Amino acid sequence: MAKDTAERLLKAAQDELIAHDGQLEIGAVAKRAGASVGLAYHHFGSKAGLIAAVVESFYHPLREVMMGPSGTDTESWARDERNRFGRMVDYYFDHPLAPLLVGRLGREPAVIDMEREHLDALLSEGARN
Repeated sequence: MAKDTAERLLKAAQDELIAHDGQLEIGAVAKRAGASVGLAYHHFGSKAGLIAAVVESFYHPLREVMMGPSGTDTESWARDERNRFGRMVDYYFDHPLAPLLVGRLGREPAVIDMEREHLDALLSEGARN
C-alpha cells in the first residue's frame, strides 16, 4: 500500500512538472495523487527529494536503454553503438520530461546531482565496453 502511494505521488509529481513547466507545489501533487501532503513528505522528505525521485525515475530506464547489449567484434560493436546512441536519442525525444530536464529543471541542484550520478555510471560502463 505504501509503495502504491509513493508511486502515485511520483507519477503525480512528474505530471505536475510537465503541466507547469517545471514548477511543482507539494499540495498540488498530493491532490493529484489522492494523498495527503504529509504522505508526500513522509515518502520523499522534501520538495527537492520528490523532484530528485522524479529525475531518478527518468534516468533509471535510460540507463537500461544505454547499457543494453553490445557486440564483441569490431563491425558489430560499431553498429551496436550507433543503435545504442539512437535508442538514447529516441528516449529523450519520446519522454515528456526530457525537455524540462535539459532546460528549466536542469539548473536545479538536486537534478544536477542525480544527472551526475547517472552519467558517471554510464561513463564507467562505456569505459568497460
